Amino acid sequence: MALPWVKLILHGLLFAAICGTIALMLCIRALSISQNSKVPKWRRKNSPTHLLVVLGSGGHTAEMFSMLRRMRLDPSTYTHRTYVVSSGDDFSAARAVEFETEWLKQNSKLSFSANGSDSAESYTIVTVPRARRVHQSYLTAPLSTLQCFYACLLVLRGCHPEQKSPLLRTNSPYPDVILTNGPATAVCMILAAKSLRLFHYLGSLFSLRNHLDRDSPRSSQAKRSEDAPAPVHFRLRTIYVESWARVTTFSLSGKLLLPFADRFLVQWPALAGKQAWRGMRKTEYAGRNALITGGSRGLGAVVAQKYAAEGCNVAINYVSSKDVAEELASSLQTQYGVKAITVQGDASRRQDCSNAIKTTIEQLAGLDIVVSNAGWTKMTTFSDLDAMDDDDWDKCWSTNVKSSWYLFKEALPTFNANPDGGVFIITSSTAAITPSGSSIPYAVSKAAGLHLMKCLAQSQGSKVRVNAVVPALLLTEWGQRFPPEKIAAFKNKTVLGKLPEVEDAANAYVMLAQNSSMTGQSIQVDAGFAIK
Repeated sequence: MALPWVKLILHGLLFAAICGTIALMLCIRALSISQNSKVPKWRRKNSPTHLLVVLGSGGHTAEMFSMLRRMRLDPSTYTHRTYVVSSGDDFSAARAVEFETEWLKQNSKLSFSANGSDSAESYTIVTVPRARRVHQSYLTAPLSTLQCFYACLLVLRGCHPEQKSPLLRTNSPYPDVILTNGPATAVCMILAAKSLRLFHYLGSLFSLRNHLDRDSPRSSQAKRSEDAPAPVHFRLRTIYVESWARVTTFSLSGKLLLPFADRFLVQWPALAGKQAWRGMRKTEYAGRNALITGGSRGLGAVVAQKYAAEGCNVAINYVSSKDVAEELASSLQTQYGVKAITVQGDASRRQDCSNAIKTTIEQLAGLDIVVSNAGWTKMTTFSDLDAMDDDDWDKCWSTNVKSSWYLFKEALPTFNANPDGGVFIITSSTAAITPSGSSIPYAVSKAAGLHLMKCLAQSQGSKVRVNAVVPALLLTEWGQRFPPEKIAAFKNKTVLGKLPEVEDAANAYVMLAQNSSMTGQSIQVDAGFAIK
């Protein structure tokens, strides 16, 4: 027979287990509600915003500033930026100064008018203790992590010794948006933000807002003016961006922060839609951005569909098929949940090519892939030397060769600024490698385009991969213009005894965009028509 005190202990343990389970369930439920609650529309458009950026070291920092450059921060909105670096990380601090110097130089007039003060006062660099040093013992790591956490609390409350007070045109010391991409400090910062929001939320429940908020107390009956600070739990919104190097698995920081970040962005489709547990907000795929010239019909439209299926945002260039292009863009957005835009322009014109690149970067917030797919020719007898005049030759050359040159030059600065560079793919033809096709000018210009591809790949460094897809006759709308006897003759010349499929050709563009070890190569999709 069990002793009374043993029963008492067992009952106590059972009660504690039940209470612990209930508390855990309540915490999970609170986290779910917190993550899925919508941000109230308290802030007017273009009103002052305090952005806090957590920097790692090396790759994390380089990737973060690449993102910030893509964001094209409006100085009239982001009136103050706080950069948080770990102790000893002089590299990240130097990169922050470099970025701000460059950014403020580009926006000097806007920044001065927005801040009404010296633009150098619009950013702050704050140093916090490292959460864990390299090779640090796991026994001492909890202590250093707590030190980092406490320092993060001070930064978020505007109490850190290195912070300026008051901040320009801001109503509260609390940052509005916290952006980070993976260093250990990010875990402390996001957990600190969650803790502060919880603290103020509990305070509001118990009518302690006037004691907890650092802003001037007001009567509960007083009407909040337009410039009054919003409740603190509407601030401190956290955005975590998983590193582009994480393709199929999360980093340790990512695993820890998945339940806590307000928005969790991933850069590869394999990580999209993940959640810490059922009911939590899912990860959001911030996909690659691609421009496809001649993308409204035929092969270009199928390539756009393939890229969208991979989670890629697409810009569809067209010359005159506006309705077709817009219908395609709408269907891609509906079916795949990506952003799809249309860009009108004639690829044979330099200004139109430049505008296509600029519009894509502005509307998609970046550019990673360009498919130079637009082409031009006439259906002629191949041996007829008078079938195309000088203007036709010039148009062939401008569309099939110079357009790739124009697009590449305009996209190159963006590619070089991207952490993982860029991809440039030229659509060629078997007419480029065998004397065949719709016309001699077309065959000659396509051959020149192939050599341009090799020259660009050889000369433009390690950050841009330049390749070409070389399809044979495809039965697109254009391909079906060939006489039936020519189509049959082509089919008989292929080793596989068939015409290549448009889908197979489009898959080559996906492979070239994903393969990080290929450049200067041409991929033939021709059913064995021209084996080299």
